[in-house]
Amino acid sequence: MSQKHRVPCPECGKSASGNFCQHCGADLGVASCPECGAPATGARRFCNECGASMRARGGGGGSSRRRSRAAAKGSDVSWWVAGSAMAVLATALAWNVLGNQSAPPVGAAVPQPVVPVSPGIAQATPRQTADQLFNRVMTASDNGDAATVEQFLPLALSAYEAARPLDMDGLFHVALLQRTGDELEASLATAQEMLQIEPTHILGLNVAAQAAAAMGRDDEAEAYYREVLDNLDTEMARPLFEYQTHSRYFEVTRQEALAFLSERG
Repeated sequence: MSQKHRVPCPECGKSASGNFCQHCGADLGVASCPECGAPATGARRFCNECGASMRARGGGGGSSRRRSRAAAKGSDVSWWVAGSAMAVLATALAWNVLGNQSAPPVGAAVPQPVVPVSPGIAQATPRQTADQLFNRVMTASDNGDAATVEQFLPLALSAYEAARPLDMDGLFHVALLQRTGDELEASLATAQEMLQIEPTHILGLNVAAQAAAAMGRDDEAEAYYREVLDNLDTEMARPLFEYQTHSRYFEVTRQEALAFLSERG
């Protein structure tokens, strides 16, 4: 720095140039205004041109403020990107459970799974989620899609456990899922839970008979099938929700009962 830019050190009093004293290391200020760039004159604390402080270090207070604003802006962008990525990932996982078997790539447009909900409900209830999974498992089972059954059956059973207490329709779904997964003892136990509530319930008798027959407990299965035939017509006349929803089981159950009892003689 030229002689005219040498200033007395505020600490030791000796003539020095630059940002720091060459004699004691004290801060001398800056060589130019951090705001307008005008050259410093003497040891003034404020710029003669714009009045800004001349005591900022390392590129000036203006530069520091600009860096702070840039860092804050960068931080906001980083959080926005992270939040967007998490939203896409969560949607992809939900689509994997209730929609396609494999989630689409993160960042791709993700179609939203359609979950049947009543008007005014913002999201599916635990029971609605369980029924959605039940339908997926049973459809896959009817189509011989063992991989989908294996993937979604445990999720469906867990969903029904989370939705307890269950009505008769929900218990019937659980019993069917357990039978589909070859959990025959559990299926029979769930059917018996239904029959403790309503001893002549056809759907409970149907699942109990099927589970007992599959385990080779023919006497027990025969007793359930006889109860089916004794009560079928009366039960069919009852306006129960689960009977209306699963009406196809009545004729199937009748034919199963007749065939089983015929074989037993």
